[in-house]
Amino acid sequence: MVIVRHLTTILQNMVDDNDSLLKSFQYNDKPTANVKLDSKMEDITAILFQITDFELQTNRLTVREKADINISFLQKESKLDAEGYEQDIIIDNTKDAALDFVKRLMDDKTLRIIDDTIDVKSVYLRSDSNRTGVNINLKIEQKQGECL
Repeated sequence: MVIVRHLTTILQNMVDDNDSLLKSFQYNDKPTANVKLDSKMEDITAILFQITDFELQTNRLTVREKADINISFLQKESKLDAEGYEQDIIIDNTKDAALDFVKRLMDDKTLRIIDDTIDVKSVYLRSDSNRTGVNINLKIEQKQGECL
């Protein structure tokens, strides 16, 4: 998928950028992602959840991909029962990483965000790896189609 290739390239560029907060990422389904989180992935880590449904917009000459993406930016908590203040600091840090991702996506020459509204949810106690962060959902599409 064109969308997956470009999203994972953006994430890898973030990991390679010393100024970025993102230190690791994976592209997986939820159960596999949870297992990999237990293997001590570096913080802040991103999980781009596997895209299983997408649209192909076609005309006689081109085809263009369009999909909803779901991505989490997570950081390990310092202790199992972290207090609200610590959670807020982690959420702010992971939100900054998510915004960096969105900015890079907006600058991408191949993909575009369809809607100006991005759904953001805080992630707390949703995996057994004791991580907190943010989850964002975006609708994206290729800017231009590919020849059929």
